[in-house]
Amino acid sequence: MAKHNSNRHARGKRHQAGPTGQRWLWVAAAVLGLVVVAAAVNYRPRASGAPQLSAARLASDPTLGPASAPITLVEYGNFG
Repeated sequence: MAKHNSNRHARGKRHQAGPTGQRWLWVAAAVLGLVVVAAAVNYRPRASGAPQLSAARLASDPTLGPASAPITLVEYGNFG
């Protein structure tokens, strides 16, 4: 009698990792995770780059930095 090999039909076929639906579910979950992480990084509170100055300090001396700075930036605004 000849032996019957139950794996005979599976020899030539490639093994798939899983159904296509599960694969897309994992891809969608990974993309969603990346979007959540990117949003959290983008919207986290940041320290302001501008120094906090009181109105009294600005009224008496409206400058920042050393007087010997290589450039002087003069800003003017007429809001009235």
